[in-house]
Order: sequence, then C-alpha cells, then structure tokens
Amino acid sequence: MRLKGFQKAIAALALVPICAVSLTSCGRSSGQYAEKACSYVNRSIVIYKAAEKDVSRATIVKKDEKALLLLRKALPLAALAAGTNGAWQALQATLSESNRVPESRLIGALSQQCATNSQYANVNIPASTVPSN
Repeated sequence: MRLKGFQKAIAALALVPICAVSLTSCGRSSGQYAEKACSYVNRSIVIYKAAEKDVSRATIVKKDEKALLLLRKALPLAALAAGTNGAWQALQATLSESNRVPESRLIGALSQQCATNSQYANVNIPASTVPSN
C-alpha cells in the first residue's frame, strides 16, 4: 500500500519528536561541557600558581603560556555549556577576558565558577529549547 502525499507528511511529522528526543539524549549536557572546561581551568590555575613559585624567568614564561593555552582550550567548551544552560555564562565571560586580563586577576572568579559542588553540573537542556533573542 502506497501512502499519499498528505499521509506521508503526517508520518514525517510524527517522527520529528522522536528524532529530536533521541538526538538530544545522545549529545553532551551543559554539565559535561562545563566539567571539561573546568578541568582545563583547574589545570591552568595549578600551573600558573607553580609558575609564581619558580625562580627561572624562562620557566615562568613557559608555564604562564601553558596556563593561558589551557584557558583558551576551556573557552569553547564553556561557550557550549553556556549555550544550553545560562548558569555557565559567567564562566564563559570570565574565560573570554583571558586575552585582556592577566590570569592572576581571573583566578578567584574562575575558582568559584568551577567549584566542584556546582548546582548546575548535571543539567541537560536541549539546544532547541533555548530562546534565541
């Protein structure tokens, strides 16, 4: 039995919600993106603080560059987390300042924003439900 045009359209519309649910369940949650971003942030802070204790100028510069590189790796992940959960927008904003503000001035905010007991760690909001203004 062949479906007519109208019946095909109805069948296709019935599949849309199923496809949307199955695709969003396979994607990463905002918490997973933020967790990965924070792992880079925390490693960056450890390296930066180690550089503060170093006496060799060359080693300090090398460690500072490595710490900054980790913050840059964290930024796109924080942006993905913020895109599905506004609670992570502060982390994204702070990381975006890393090209203008020394890491020493960002450490306090980054440490708070990446606290391990964040109440937003496992929130999963499909991107399709985020309003686009």
